Amino acid sequence: MRSIVDLTIILRFCLIFILFFTALLTWSQQVTAQPASPTVVDFRVDGDRLFLDISMNAEAALVGGDPSEALRSARYRELRRLVSTELESELHEFINSWKGTLQVDANGPIELSYEGSRIPVVGNPDVVRISRVLLTGELPSGASALRLTWPADSGPMVLKQQGVDAPYTGYLDGGETSPLIPLQGGAGLDARQTLETYFPKGISRVLPHGPEQIIFVLAMLFLSVRARPALIQYLIMVLGVTTAATLGTYQMIGVSEAASAQLLPITIVVVAVWNLFARRLGFLRVFLVFLAALPHGIALSDSLSKVGIPPDRVPPALLGYLSGALLAMLAIMISAYFVTLLLSRGSHRYRGRISILASMMIALIGVYLSLGPYLPI
Repeated sequence: MRSIVDLTIILRFCLIFILFFTALLTWSQQVTAQPASPTVVDFRVDGDRLFLDISMNAEAALVGGDPSEALRSARYRELRRLVSTELESELHEFINSWKGTLQVDANGPIELSYEGSRIPVVGNPDVVRISRVLLTGELPSGASALRLTWPADSGPMVLKQQGVDAPYTGYLDGGETSPLIPLQGGAGLDARQTLETYFPKGISRVLPHGPEQIIFVLAMLFLSVRARPALIQYLIMVLGVTTAATLGTYQMIGVSEAASAQLLPITIVVVAVWNLFARRLGFLRVFLVFLAALPHGIALSDSLSKVGIPPDRVPPALLGYLSGALLAMLAIMISAYFVTLLLSRGSHRYRGRISILASMMIALIGVYLSLGPYLPI
């Protein structure tokens, strides 16, 4: 009778974890399939003219709609293979229409004109190509500040003021409007405002856009599903992530995006496989977690640089961003811990079986994420 009960519980665990990790794998495919980077708009004033230097994914803009969805369309792949001269003609026509939805007001609306673009060579068509577009406009008489409204269907953007002291740096989603920005500078956020601005961005980097970080903390948890080992590993991970993110933000270390995309799944596999052969927390496990956390810290610093960092507010921006990301990872670990306790009914024996089953599935997901770009599917 006891064996039948054990088998029933194990089968129930298997079903729950299969459903959970199938959903997690499907979601990770969606959010890691070449996520869209925000458009970057650098603006400056020279005399009575405003210059907008826009660094954008021109192909995604031409496809239209959600930039992340555009990256997976056949039309995007077709445009990505066009040489610069062929793409420029289509981009020119698009910008002439699109700039009408980009509203800039400085004591009156500013009419923008297209001055040209710089489009890189085709290169690797699987890598996003960032093109630069220059728009200019004449400032109205007496203009001392401007406000910019980003088009609703253009995805996120980073707005950076250039050539002044205490320049403005901000992040806008489609349809949002910037605050009033003094043209002579001085709109930079103070330390507290910077921290408060970047904290929610750190949370959203992990939830919902960080499947590797979520799976990684689950791999740490399932060493034994006990509070003390989980907390120690989390603190060591915080140390590793913070160290690497700080060094990456200050450009003391760096890893290419391609290498980072490969390193993150490998860290998941190594930590999960370790769970299958060792159930105790020792020095080697702690050291492994620290090393495995480093690539995740570098990945977070890369994503922070894409969001944009005020040059005079790097420490609070980094602190706010990392605090948000690490808090989201802690929330995932705590949630998984209590769900596992609930499923195991407080039994250490069942908890151990859950850990082994979950670690096997996590390792398989890590292998899939690592080999995914090379699979013919």
